[in-house]
Amino acid sequence: MATTRISSEEFNSLVAPLIGLSVTRPWRGYGSAVFLELGRLRRVRSERGLKGRATVMVDWSWRVEGQRSVMFGSWSGEKKMSRGVEDLKGARVETVSLLGALPELRVQLDRGRTLQAFTTVEGQPEWCVFLEDGSWLSVSRGVIKHERPTG
Repeated sequence: MATTRISSEEFNSLVAPLIGLSVTRPWRGYGSAVFLELGRLRRVRSERGLKGRATVMVDWSWRVEGQRSVMFGSWSGEKKMSRGVEDLKGARVETVSLLGALPELRVQLDRGRTLQAFTTVEGQPEWCVFLEDGSWLSVSRGVIKHERPTG
């Protein structure tokens, strides 16, 4: 794996192709992890079965904000969380950005909703953006990383 430290500007350039894509498959992973498959889906050999052009993953902690309040999040009850995640299907990505000194992912969707990653414990924010070229973006020790598989 090749890992490169990137700037906020480089992050913005790499996520620019996500703008305008729709959430074609929102799903929950282990625990409270949430995944948004973006764009046209294709079959893959994995437990997921379907993958979008890009994928946003927030492991924990996260919330979905409405225009005036938190709609649901990683601490919501199972039913509320599952229904809320499913309701993100069809939403379009308006912006993907980073906030804070420890870069936390913010995905602004249409219909007045925003997926906001944040951390409430020691360590790092737990998010990842998987790009169409097979590389991914994440944060480690407060630094934005662009990782690519090798070989």
